[in-house]
Amino acid sequence: MLMIKPAALYNPFIVGKKLVALLFMLTIVVSPLRLFAQQVRDTLVINDGQNGEYPINRYLYIYKTNLHVTPNFVNDSVQTNQLKPLFPARSFNDVQHSANFYWLLLTEKNNHPFDETFYYQLNHPQLYSVTAYAKTTAGFSYLGKSGYAYPFSQRMYNYYDNVFPIKIKSGQTITVLLNINISNGSNPFFGPELSNANTFKAKEQKFYINNGIIAGIMLTAFLLNLFLGVSLKEKLHFLYAAYILCVLYEILLTQGLDRQFFYSGVAGINNLVRYIVPCAGLVMLAYIMQLFLNQKRSNSRIKILVDIANITCITLTCVYMGLYSFSMANNTVTNYYQTSLAVIAIVQMLLVFVSAIEKAFQGNKLAWFYIAAILCIFAGISEYGLIFLGVTAAESSITKHPNDMQIGLVVETMVVFLGIVYRYNLFKKEKEILLTEINTHQAKMLNSIVAAQEEERKRIAEDLHDDVGATLSALAMHISNKPQDFENTNSVDKYCSQGLFLSNKAVADIRTIAHNLLPKDFTTMGLFQVLEKRIEELNSLRKIDFSIIIEGSEKRLPEVVSITVYRVINELLTNILKHSMASEAAIQLLVEEKNIQIMAEDDGVGYNLQVTGHGGMGLKNITGRVGFLKGHINTDSSQSGTTTVINIPL
Repeated sequence: MLMIKPAALYNPFIVGKKLVALLFMLTIVVSPLRLFAQQVRDTLVINDGQNGEYPINRYLYIYKTNLHVTPNFVNDSVQTNQLKPLFPARSFNDVQHSANFYWLLLTEKNNHPFDETFYYQLNHPQLYSVTAYAKTTAGFSYLGKSGYAYPFSQRMYNYYDNVFPIKIKSGQTITVLLNINISNGSNPFFGPELSNANTFKAKEQKFYINNGIIAGIMLTAFLLNLFLGVSLKEKLHFLYAAYILCVLYEILLTQGLDRQFFYSGVAGINNLVRYIVPCAGLVMLAYIMQLFLNQKRSNSRIKILVDIANITCITLTCVYMGLYSFSMANNTVTNYYQTSLAVIAIVQMLLVFVSAIEKAFQGNKLAWFYIAAILCIFAGISEYGLIFLGVTAAESSITKHPNDMQIGLVVETMVVFLGIVYRYNLFKKEKEILLTEINTHQAKMLNSIVAAQEEERKRIAEDLHDDVGATLSALAMHISNKPQDFENTNSVDKYCSQGLFLSNKAVADIRTIAHNLLPKDFTTMGLFQVLEKRIEELNSLRKIDFSIIIEGSEKRLPEVVSITVYRVINELLTNILKHSMASEAAIQLLVEEKNIQIMAEDDGVGYNLQVTGHGGMGLKNITGRVGFLKGHINTDSSQSGTTTVINIPL
């Protein structure tokens, strides 16, 4: 034991000498304890009885730098505390992209009685480049590389993720260094895991089975929509089929399976594709919603915001692709683009969700399908976007297979597809209701036509009875009452003149009845000339001053339409002539591209439909014939005259 005598207490030289000796003795005692504590803290000891997965976050250290350094430099940096422990976090997410190179250091010891291979997995397939080194008693040695910067066949282990199998002999301690290069824009987040061969192989098999099931479901939905699009010739199905392919590709892309199965021999191609696919998916999702729910600016206040979000997303991606093509998309630009795209994705999902709610309040039943679909996908996409923004940790997304976003995408696809099927069910019901209404309308129209025909026959019978019949009866009586003084020339002339007059009147009455049905020269002269000739005949009577205005081309009118239009106009003229007590009347016929308009005006005394019901036989004939042509009639009648407007669709 060291003793300091009182006499020497105030001697600085003696005091300093004693303190140095004391510190030396403490160093000798504490140093082995420190080394032992460091080994316990920094070395993962793999023993029997563990479940095959090892919690490496307690033993993993991370070193960030923008410089190219060697494994020895990183290993020596442990002593200067420049490497930071991952613990207590389970995953790493550097939102600020504060470095281009990330070094992961892990020391592990195999206490199993046999040699074993352990699989070191990063749970981030989109890393640009990862190089593995191992330190043994002989120093650091190169193990292999992975990442999308290299063809898939050059990976140390052919798996969708960046995996490094490390063989450790029984009782051996080994330090593994991983150099992660994100200088080309990949995201610096990963969830390192270590497992033995049996555990990893089981997880690998489960992963491929799950993704095979997902791909099968999505491809089935794609083929069904493609078939419906070809069969029904509706662009919604073609667009949705394209969206399904986009979603499936996005799932494979986030898993890294696109590199494995589609372009395994091409390096770096998915660095371009992985920025185009999310943009295309977002735009198609919004456009499908607009078609599915019939969203227009006239019936939605949200549509303009959805359109702005689509334009922003497309513009942002086009600008980035342009910068990428000219090698101007550096790490900072890529970081800004990813952050902006994550924000737009969340905003677009909210806009689509609000649009569906708006349509639901408007009574659109299909909106509930879209609300359910958006709820399925929103959680996953929002989680993925928040991870990019650094708001939440990445553990749940990058270590779970399938993760929430993938599950949400699949369920959303299926829900919207069920909504499309339900949409056709609604269309079928609406078609049945419409067909019933059409049949009812056709029955009413047929009854109206039959009634009009009966009225027409009745009128012809009345005209024959009252006019022709009366004239022929008078003629018969005249013939039977020949004068007694038949030799008198004046009597014979008078008798013959009267008979000739009655005969001519009967012929004129028959001609008038036939002309009202259809002029004999209708087929040769055409509708327009026949109407003009009819107006001339009426003006010759000098009872009412008639005028007619005709515009358009009668060549566009089918024969049955021309005949029906003539009969309608002739019935209007007859009504004006018999009942209006007018001094002037005008007829206007306008033949447009998709419509025929007939207007009749007079300055007569008018009539009251509320008193007379549907009017007399003439009005019933007009109504029946216009109904036959699927037109409609508007009549305005007062004491100063009557205006009738008829519109007939072509």
